[in-house]
Amino acid sequence: MVKLLLLFLMEVCVFSQQKSDEEILKEILVKHNLSINDFRVYNSTSERPDYYYCCDPNLWYIIQDNKVKKLVISSEGLTRLDLSGLTNLEKLELNWCNLTDLKLSNLPNLKELYLYGNSALTQVDLSGLTNLEKLNLRACNITDLKLSNLPNLKELDLYRNKGLIRVDLSGLTKLEKLNLKYCENLKEVIISKDVKDKINIEGDINKINLIWK
Repeated sequence: MVKLLLLFLMEVCVFSQQKSDEEILKEILVKHNLSINDFRVYNSTSERPDYYYCCDPNLWYIIQDNKVKKLVISSEGLTRLDLSGLTNLEKLELNWCNLTDLKLSNLPNLKELYLYGNSALTQVDLSGLTNLEKLNLRACNITDLKLSNLPNLKELDLYRNKGLIRVDLSGLTKLEKLNLKYCENLKEVIISKDVKDKINIEGDINKINLIWK
């Protein structure tokens, strides 16, 4: 009986020490010279604010059931960011920053990732984002892209990534939309034959060697 009581008290203690999503977010922001007090907070997706991609800074998040579901950071002063720990995050927008280092490990629920306009970003580690469905890398400077661990990806936007030469998308068996516009140095793209009849590809594909594998 005493042992059971001790185990129960230990579990209560561990639970009480668990940090909320907002506490985790606050700690992350402090490490990157940002303050959670500068962020607008919304309780539903219907409260989406009016904003433009280029406004600086653009800072807000959506919280539901005490879980941070969506996070938007647009700040020209942001060069690095580690969001590991926000495990409930479903949508992330980091447009028009100056990111060179981005860590997204342990985000199992992330479905949408937008990194539009991070022109200093040459690579990004997407391993572990197995539920990711939309990936926007518009106007970045990606030179090395590994996407084999994204089985649920449906939309991929690589618009104006001039550093790309070859891209292997053969592991993306659910891909429906692919934007290759203004990827001026792109020579070869390998795509899963499973999506050949349903995929919509934008761009000058006559200049690209498409390989269905």
